[in-house]
Amino acid sequence: MIRSILKKKLWYMPRGSPGRFRAYVVPHQPHDTGIKHRRPPILEEVFRDKGIVEEFSRRRLDVVLNGVSHRLDSWVLRDSCPCSSCIDQSTTQKLFDATAIPAEIQATDLEVNADGSFSVSWTEDVAGYVSHRSYYPPGFLSRRSMKATENNIRQRHPRILWERADLEAVERDLTVKYDDYISNNSTLNHVTHHLLQYGVAFISNVPSNPDSVGNIGSRIGPLKNTIYGPTWDVRSRASAKNVADTSSDLGFHMDLLYYKDPPKLQILHFLKKSKQGGQSLFSDSFKAVSTLVRRNLDPSDPTFKPVNAQQVAIVALINHMQPFHYRNNGYWLEYEHPTISFDGPPRFREWPKAHRRSVDTSRFENALKAVRWSPPFRAPMFRKQNGRDTPPLYYWIKGARLLKEEFERREAVFETQIEEGTCVIFDNWRILHGRRAFSGGERWLRGAYIDDDAFRQRVLKLDDSER
Repeated sequence: MIRSILKKKLWYMPRGSPGRFRAYVVPHQPHDTGIKHRRPPILEEVFRDKGIVEEFSRRRLDVVLNGVSHRLDSWVLRDSCPCSSCIDQSTTQKLFDATAIPAEIQATDLEVNADGSFSVSWTEDVAGYVSHRSYYPPGFLSRRSMKATENNIRQRHPRILWERADLEAVERDLTVKYDDYISNNSTLNHVTHHLLQYGVAFISNVPSNPDSVGNIGSRIGPLKNTIYGPTWDVRSRASAKNVADTSSDLGFHMDLLYYKDPPKLQILHFLKKSKQGGQSLFSDSFKAVSTLVRRNLDPSDPTFKPVNAQQVAIVALINHMQPFHYRNNGYWLEYEHPTISFDGPPRFREWPKAHRRSVDTSRFENALKAVRWSPPFRAPMFRKQNGRDTPPLYYWIKGARLLKEEFERREAVFETQIEEGTCVIFDNWRILHGRRAFSGGERWLRGAYIDDDAFRQRVLKLDDSER
């Protein structure tokens, strides 16, 4: 069975597809098959015969600042000029178009100052810039990008994967009081740390006011306006338009996966609780993924080959796009996501002789970006996706079953009866949530969402607070 399956590539994803990577299960090829794998030529190799590399070299500028040598490109240096003639000091927006930089431009007359600042003139400059000299302040070349700053913050607050006992041990530390959260930035930073590390935080003593959830969310960033509005209610009602608005058992899921960009954070304020049942359930999907991958795709085994059905099924969770949709109440939303996605592709191991690739999982935990799981909103699965054949749904189902068994284990599930006046904030890209069926009395939650961009801005502010 396995041998016959391996006669073909099991699946394919387009090159360069965002948020996904390619993983193959390819049969062993004898060494004399004649198949040759060429390393793609790099840019300079492509251009060498055309003399372009020499042109690049001529326009480079060597600068030594504080004993450190930097090789700079004239075009990049001119495009990055921070002076008031090039950057509006009020709006911080660029005052010229990079396409206006002449091809013949070259930095000249370099002056380096003791404080690490430097300046240059230009042989040919942008039209309208007469006798223009670019000044670069101290530390200009060592400034980190937004992504690098984020990564630095996340390294200082590394992700902590958890099961029930782990979260129970820190539950008290994960809880802050509403007044402190609203008025104290250090408390807000404390909550941000918890969301980065555990993916969940609790706020107690929240006023019994429907507007409180908006106040809590706005401390982090702007609320996401969806088809349900900027804030919304979760209440049992007849003829419900969403499964959450029933009193039934609600299995583990993430919200709004039928959006192209599902919300990063979900906020739920418990205004009223039912008399019986209604316990809230949480599980760390990243912990489940980590356990599965380490158990089946051994990162320490250099001879690993993803050839058995269980390994193939787990890789299918990464490559297989799952469609989600909402078509009700006058709305039609639909989008597809891989069940497991990474923030940049994990590294691949290469076996040139066997023509195989496999995931190097040694650092994959910090590369995990999102898990997308919402069974009630899965759309019908068609044979073609983006004009290409999809792998048989069987492999995804087998992998999904393994993942579900892992995050539904009793040891993995944090179950709690959240009291009225408590708010929970959790990472909708990581934390699975659900609830037990309930009866007796009214159960009323007020909710809100926050996008990833807004949360990232909150995370970046940690860099200022920790200096």
